[in-house]
Amino acid sequence: MALKQAVEAVQRELEPSVLLEVKYTRKAFILRPERVGLHDWLTVLRKLGESRGNPSWVDTFVPQMKLKGQPLGIHFDFGGKVGNSMDSLRLLRWSRQFDDNKQEELAELLSHYHFEQKRCVCDHTNLLQAVGVVGLDQQEAARVLKDPSMFRAEVEAELDEAVEQGIHSIPVVSVYGGGDERGRKTLLYRDSGAAQPEEYAHVLRQLLAVN
Repeated sequence: MALKQAVEAVQRELEPSVLLEVKYTRKAFILRPERVGLHDWLTVLRKLGESRGNPSWVDTFVPQMKLKGQPLGIHFDFGGKVGNSMDSLRLLRWSRQFDDNKQEELAELLSHYHFEQKRCVCDHTNLLQAVGVVGLDQQEAARVLKDPSMFRAEVEAELDEAVEQGIHSIPVVSVYGGGDERGRKTLLYRDSGAAQPEEYAHVLRQLLAVN
């Protein structure tokens, strides 16, 4: 949802006269790396609220998310199962080698499965079907899923990077710009949560004014 808000800010809120090259890169994050098996999503959310000292948190969180998703065409359904997402993260990292757009296509479809269709993205059948839908090689993807070491180091490097940057939950939107002689970008803005398009547009205008 955060990415949809940011994209809308770039496409709709900024004036057409603004020349801005934007590249979206999705980084890995896993909230429960120790999770084994399948769990009822609503039960997981309820336990999360209890761990925060607010047992009724889920009763407000779920309807709020449904309301927030509607204007974006996202129909949240928390009635499914959740599991360990490491294999989906490895598969997304594999898809990035083709191009970032292909990775984003796969990520968007898996999000649709997970958040709207109650199809767990820990299930290899769901993952391989998504690979086929976006036009990637299902046999090669199956080889990646079969070998738990493939692309794991790359994913774990991104997870370590998130910890080093103090990121402990998602979504997080980071805006980088500029670049030195080695091509390293400078962090210009970072915010947690899905802000409204107007907020992202305001930040982009401020960054454009000083860069």
